[in-house]
Amino acid sequence: MDGDRGRPTTWVAFGVFGLVLAEVGTGVAAAVGAGLSFDQARDSFVITNSVIAVSCAVAGLLLGWQRPRNPVGWLLLAAGAFQAATVATAPFLGRQLGPGLPDPVARTVATAASYSWPWSIALCLPLALLLFPDGTLPGRGWRFLVPVVVAEGALFALEVGAEPDSASVAAPWLVLPNYADLAPLWTASEIVNGAVYLAAFVGLAVRYRRGDEQRRRQLLWLLLALLAMLVVLAIWAPAVGAGELVFVLLVIPLVPAAITIAVLRHQLLDIRLVFSRAVLYGLLSAAVIGAYLGLVALADVVQQSQGGAGGSVVATLVIALGFNPVRVRLQRVVDRRLYGDR
Repeated sequence: MDGDRGRPTTWVAFGVFGLVLAEVGTGVAAAVGAGLSFDQARDSFVITNSVIAVSCAVAGLLLGWQRPRNPVGWLLLAAGAFQAATVATAPFLGRQLGPGLPDPVARTVATAASYSWPWSIALCLPLALLLFPDGTLPGRGWRFLVPVVVAEGALFALEVGAEPDSASVAAPWLVLPNYADLAPLWTASEIVNGAVYLAAFVGLAVRYRRGDEQRRRQLLWLLLALLAMLVVLAIWAPAVGAGELVFVLLVIPLVPAAITIAVLRHQLLDIRLVFSRAVLYGLLSAAVIGAYLGLVALADVVQQSQGGAGGSVVATLVIALGFNPVRVRLQRVVDRRLYGDR
């Protein structure tokens, strides 16, 4: 444990955590009081934002308490507070509760609901990834990214909050009437946001190459969480219906959980083995799906002219025979890439 843990920082960490719980509790109670159905709560992001807020807050509390000099914990606490602010205010913008609010109050609530959560996604989480695990950037040449992230956070919040919304019972205090004319600016904001996350991932790779055994163990926890997110967002998300697509966001809490374990308990498991197996079976899954689809298409073309067994049967037999040799070779490649020739 750190000897620099002090009562002021401990109380601040617990205070912000309490604020997040109060915000989430207010939002959930308001949703229940308004009689929102499960589908309505899902579509208004009350469920997903609550889970993301609490997970970030728990991770931030543990890090802020145990490692108060590491800014990563405070960034996660801030992310939780921003997400929870949207949870607390969103139910009051519905047709059940919104019409009863005075106009200034309703507009303030709308401002908090629209402008809060973007700071979590575009500012707090990218900075936490850039500063992970020790609270410093990967190098001096990375300093320019900090003002870029701050500026992008403000621009992304404006992109989300300033759009006119006729479906809401109240508009935020800052709405741009010519919002549609600024479409190129919003597109640039999305590109910069993606570039910031890409830079954070590159930073993790740089740290991994330079790091010792302990640092690599820490980084693998976060890389495993990011790999899981990539699989869910790239493979599972396109296959689910519009209603279930919201729940894809529930993979985001893996990131603060992995960060917390990496900083505080990175030796909990042999993460090298876990990560190696995850990469291996991720590659195998992609290879099997691609090979299956390709063989089925090829076999169907051949058999349409000659007749015979179904293409899916042929593809299944070929993949079954070739699975284990491919698995063994891929395991060697993955282990060599991760750990060298040791």
